[in-house]
Amino acid sequence: MSSGLIKTSRRVGRGSGCSKGKTCGRGHKGQRCRSGGKRYSSRRKQYLVNKRILEYGFKCRNNNGSHIIKTISLSLLNKRLSSNCKYSIKSLRAIFGINDLYYIKLLDGEINVTGLMLECDMASDNAIIKITSLGGKVNLSSVVSFLR
Repeated sequence: MSSGLIKTSRRVGRGSGCSKGKTCGRGHKGQRCRSGGKRYSSRRKQYLVNKRILEYGFKCRNNNGSHIIKTISLSLLNKRLSSNCKYSIKSLRAIFGINDLYYIKLLDGEINVTGLMLECDMASDNAIIKITSLGGKVNLSSVVSFLR
């Protein structure tokens, strides 16, 4: 009962009378015939491993997902930044190797660095409280105020 444009899908596993019965068109005893059995070439496997390692952060759901937010925890800042210094968004991106197309968000973590002056796109409330309690200040950019 198709309209001619849409081809009806064949029902598999309905007995030997139909063309896709018994093995359902998968063949016999191979890796591809088993459930979850996938065979990638060596390049595809390498790509999947690299993709799993490199991606961190989460995607922003506003703006049709066109902007990606990269998160930095305060414990990472603890190791890489010195006390009583001012860091802009550009310097944070250079330190962590983050592209200009991504937004930077600070998340909560352990921090012992005092007097930090940080500029970032977004920050969690707990991260702001911890930095201000150590005598620092967090400046949030006005560009991303609609995302908070």
